Amino acid sequence: MTPTETRIAAADGVGLFVRTYHPAAPGARKTIVLVHGAMEHGGRYTEFAEAAATRGYEVVVPDLRGHGRSEGVRCHVDCGSQYLDDLSRLLDAFQLPPQATALLGHSLGGLIAIRFAETCPQRLRALVATAPLLGLSVPIPAYILWLGRWLSILAPRTRFRDRIRPEMATRNVEVLAQRAADPLIITSVTARWYFEALAAIGQAHAAASQFRPPALVLQGAADRVTDVAAAERWVAATGNAAVAWHSFAGQLHELLFEPERAETYRLIFTWLNQQFDGP
Repeated sequence: MTPTETRIAAADGVGLFVRTYHPAAPGARKTIVLVHGAMEHGGRYTEFAEAAATRGYEVVVPDLRGHGRSEGVRCHVDCGSQYLDDLSRLLDAFQLPPQATALLGHSLGGLIAIRFAETCPQRLRALVATAPLLGLSVPIPAYILWLGRWLSILAPRTRFRDRIRPEMATRNVEVLAQRAADPLIITSVTARWYFEALAAIGQAHAAASQFRPPALVLQGAADRVTDVAAAERWVAATGNAAVAWHSFAGQLHELLFEPERAETYRLIFTWLNQQFDGP
């Protein structure tokens, strides 16, 4: 299946690269906007997007600014709200009706999707978050945090090397090999990006009680990248009975790439079908 490729312009002129996978059979429009994680790109999600398209979904997969084939300084934002503005621009550009649109975000993408839903709940029907970045499990030495905080103000584009080893993300050896050979994978972030991400995490938790759309939050119980307990706290803090939680024993961070991903796909599509079509 060959996706349609296009570019849209962000509010500040940054070009955003977007892939669209079209449903295999005609039917009522229902769209999944898939938001990838930090330091990766949307092209990694071809298998999931094609699986969704065969089930009647249109799948829109942008590369975040500074990622993949999109423009912008690699893994950098001046302000975390730029990700939300870009997502809003995307929904407008593709004329996605709220009642027929779901967000699916992984890791950083999960955080972006959650913040978007907290601030613009009227723009989507449902949300799926896999291992959302609602807390980090990767330890950062205190001196690097101190230095990074100052640099985020004085020299915000100063780069720090990624401290997440690939084998922390998935047990799928084929995916690890593909990742190692992928020229679009980023291996560092800027000081400003890191502290804007931390700020967004705090905002997500503070606004949890404002979360309104139905949501499915999925987490690998053995995740060594994002904080499982932080995600559970956020789900509880929503006080929203329409926010479902599911944990996968033994699985790591990249649930859509783990060896057991077929089970994860089934769970996601079953839940989404219920949101769009009813039980």
